Amino acid sequence: MINSLTGTVSRAALCLCAAGIASAAQAQSVPTASATSTTDSATPTAPDSAGEIIVTAQKRSERLRDVGMSIQAITPQILSDAGVTNPKDLVKLVPGFSASTTPFGTNTFTLRGIGFQETSLGAGPTVTVYSDEVPIPFGPEAAGVALDLERVEVLKGPQGTLYGQNSTGGLVNFIAARPTDRLSYGGQLSIDNFGGFDGEGHVSGPITDTLKTRIAFRFNEGGAWQKSYTRNARLGDNDMLNGRIILQWDPASMFHATFTLNAWRDHGETPAPQFFGAALSSPAAAPFVALSGSYQGYNFLTYPTAPHGNRYADWDSNTDFHRRNSFVNPTLRLSFDLTSDISLTSITSYQHFKRDQPVEGDGTALTDLTTIQRGDVKSWYQELRLAGTFGGKGSWLLGGNYEHDRVFDQFQIVDPIGSQGFIGAPFICNLGVGVPCSGLYHLTGNYVQTNQRIATSAVFANVEYPLTDTLTAQGAIRYTRAIRNFTGGAFDGGDGQTAALFTDIQNTLRYFYGLPPSGQVIGLTDCFSFGAAPTYTMGCRTDRLSESNVSWRAGLNYKATPNTLLYANASRGYKAGSFPTVVHSLQSEMDPVTQEKLTAYEAGIKTSLADRTLDLSIAGFYYDYRNKQTLTRFVDPLFGTLLKLANIPKSRVVGFEAAASWRPIPGLSISPSISYTDSKVLSAFSSYDYLGNPVNLKGEPFPLAPRVQGALDTQYRWQLTPSVKAFLGGNLTVQGVTYTGLMPNSVERVAPYALLDLRAGIETGGWRFSVWARNVTDKWYWNSSTRINDALVRQAGMPRTVGATLAFDY
Repeated sequence: MINSLTGTVSRAALCLCAAGIASAAQAQSVPTASATSTTDSATPTAPDSAGEIIVTAQKRSERLRDVGMSIQAITPQILSDAGVTNPKDLVKLVPGFSASTTPFGTNTFTLRGIGFQETSLGAGPTVTVYSDEVPIPFGPEAAGVALDLERVEVLKGPQGTLYGQNSTGGLVNFIAARPTDRLSYGGQLSIDNFGGFDGEGHVSGPITDTLKTRIAFRFNEGGAWQKSYTRNARLGDNDMLNGRIILQWDPASMFHATFTLNAWRDHGETPAPQFFGAALSSPAAAPFVALSGSYQGYNFLTYPTAPHGNRYADWDSNTDFHRRNSFVNPTLRLSFDLTSDISLTSITSYQHFKRDQPVEGDGTALTDLTTIQRGDVKSWYQELRLAGTFGGKGSWLLGGNYEHDRVFDQFQIVDPIGSQGFIGAPFICNLGVGVPCSGLYHLTGNYVQTNQRIATSAVFANVEYPLTDTLTAQGAIRYTRAIRNFTGGAFDGGDGQTAALFTDIQNTLRYFYGLPPSGQVIGLTDCFSFGAAPTYTMGCRTDRLSESNVSWRAGLNYKATPNTLLYANASRGYKAGSFPTVVHSLQSEMDPVTQEKLTAYEAGIKTSLADRTLDLSIAGFYYDYRNKQTLTRFVDPLFGTLLKLANIPKSRVVGFEAAASWRPIPGLSISPSISYTDSKVLSAFSSYDYLGNPVNLKGEPFPLAPRVQGALDTQYRWQLTPSVKAFLGGNLTVQGVTYTGLMPNSVERVAPYALLDLRAGIETGGWRFSVWARNVTDKWYWNSSTRINDALVRQAGMPRTVGATLAFDY
């Protein structure tokens, strides 16, 4: 603890020392807060002179109020006030956006009901995160994206034409703050009641007449907020380092180059779920489970459930839950002005992500299920595009991109007392072939491992042309081809028990087909996944998925008044198919899902009223959803109820959103928002509930897609003295009921909740001090609830957190 405290104090001193050095340098230079932009029309820019927010959602700079689609732009101050430090926190600010944590520690995102709860490292999302227009293809890689931002843009609905597949729900583009013409610097330090310490800073300015730089960093330590309810122990410490370097070179007015290096490493602890009951995957194994292990006199079947409250949980006492994850991402952006009207942009990016992450699965001090997730991802991305205008009227864009991903994903299972660990003996005994029904096979673990190589190429075009002074037409199209090569299977955990069990099961199954023993010898490094009947040959599965699609978009924008835009559009997007990394006994359980297709129809209005003190945005939408990818359940002959990927043939989503920003008097801002999303499976679709009972999902809503969500952010700022301003604000987030699984039930119910955050502080010069409280009422809530292995578990939200922040910006 002393070493940790010393490190924290040292970093704080370093931040303040850096501020002092920058202040001395600033005495030699006139400060400025303005950011510059290159001639590349899609390079992020600051608000214009009229205070309008400029966005680059369509890969060119334009006013937010002129973009005919549902888009939300969020400034850094709003993000800071709301405590947004990673993508999942956007639920506080973005109507229709929700985030959940799976039992395997992965965050998944949903927009307007469109989400994908698959936990495999190589699974593409439906809501993709971007960093300065560069896709971050897999969810776990996005942990450090919210650093030193100019703004965040959230685009809703299919974005396949300009941004590619895997964005059927939408995308979130985190746009970094750019290097400045003159020296600027800033930072902030935060502490909270759980001992958490968060510090960040940046320095920006010119190196030469043509070269500018911006350096940003962040560190987050401490803050263990979970408390064991059976012993004196804490969990949930943060240990995150994050950094970015930007070099912007402008040697001539027609050429600009920007090199960006993003990197982070995360050694924090993975939080534990809350245990609220036992439900064995293999009920026949109950006697073995009851006798296999105990803690403080409890076995797994009698273990106490977690008390109500966000903090209470339990976890294995002999396991270190610190993650060992890291990410490096260099990017080079080149912009050429070929003529006064035509520009060429090249974006080249490489990403390398490493994961070594233990996850508590069952929420008890007994090891019914603990997983260790290891992975390695290497991605190359190249985009090349031309942009111009029709003689200064309208705009066009033509381009292509290529992405290559190599994904290694290993899912190690440690379950020495789990019912699946005893499944072999009861199974063989029940077949009636003379194998003793005893604890002959006590499996202490095994692992599933997959390797995928994914090549995605695309060409795209976008045109926007004014038909009249007030009516503009837009059209876009993209052709995409994706090829995914896959190898995967299950392996022994290291003690030989699983390999021996599967060898005997194979021979037993062959016996019923009149076949002799196979004679296969399965070693510790060999796949034992069963092939098809009647031979049940064990080995890895090798497969290939090749798909292509055409995304499109068509729309009309009508400028009714200078401050009012009416728009209507139709679009189609796709999400690529994928192979899972799941617990299985048969190779067929690794069947891929094929690509899904979403056709969206949307109409909306954006307007400013009351002398531009009230900004209002309203949109309605209908989604025709085909082959929706989902994680469903099936009954495995060996392991009981397991998860499997599947396509739902037909479903739909209908809803609306409304958001406003009202400034009724100087200093007061009121920003309410609401979304309504009604999702439904339209076709008959057979599955199983969490207990393994067959169900038909026709007419059921999507998982983790609440019908109603709302938010209200308000703040009042006033002059306290001639040199000091004070502010007082708050944020209210409301979410309706939803369910983790496709079939609504009490176990997988995610209860509705309302969370209240408050903040207050003062500002003077370039300094700002604030105190804040999040989840002020200490509301007990959770974002997912399900059965995993033998346990019923919930992923609880954060308890009441109180803290203070000191910030400076010059």
